[in-house]
Amino acid sequence: NEAMAALRVIRDEAFRCKEITQRLLELSRPGSEGRGEVDLAGVAADVAAMVKGLSKYADRTLALRFDAGPPLLVRANATEMRQVMLNLTVNALEAAGPGGEVVVGGMRRAARDAGAGWVEVSVADNGRGMSEETLSRIFEPFFTEKRGVGEPGTGLGLSITHAIVTDHAGRITATSPGPGKGSRFVVEFPATTHDPASNAAEEMTGMRDAVRADAVRADAEKSQVPEQRP
Repeated sequence: NEAMAALRVIRDEAFRCKEITQRLLELSRPGSEGRGEVDLAGVAADVAAMVKGLSKYADRTLALRFDAGPPLLVRANATEMRQVMLNLTVNALEAAGPGGEVVVGGMRRAARDAGAGWVEVSVADNGRGMSEETLSRIFEPFFTEKRGVGEPGTGLGLSITHAIVTDHAGRITATSPGPGKGSRFVVEFPATTHDPASNAAEEMTGMRDAVRADAVRADAEKSQVPEQRP
């Protein structure tokens, strides 16, 4: 029995080391490739639908509260944005505990200059909360605190989240009134603009330019053909 128990411990720690290695590789991976227009409200909704299907969190409430208005579009790697939202959502659900509530919301903030502004997404829970010391170290690799009812994690989820956000020229902050008073994480990314009418106009302009270029090319080729004399 003791030998079997020891083997189980070794097995569990081996899987834990494998997970840590995988997350370290994710943390160190450069990530400017595969980026396009991503709607963060849609990403948050997909993650919420997935997490709500897990029996582990069936005793907690997960709500989405996004402002009506322009889509929350950013230029990003869609897979990494899903990772960010999944990490923050699961972290909040763990902290909320049975009977707790997590609210995911978002809005678009106008820029002070002529830019497109910022997209802000927040994940708040009414769970365990955090002390000032925890807040000061929350994004450090391998820093972990038992915020939920399960086993503590590897301490890499929020570090990877922080790395992804900053790699996308974004910001992430964590706040809490104190232990037992819940927490709130906010991520901000530079917004992108999406104007279908403008895009269509650009396409038409491009087509007209192409037609003009073909006509000029045809005239140039015609002028180079020697005249046929009788």
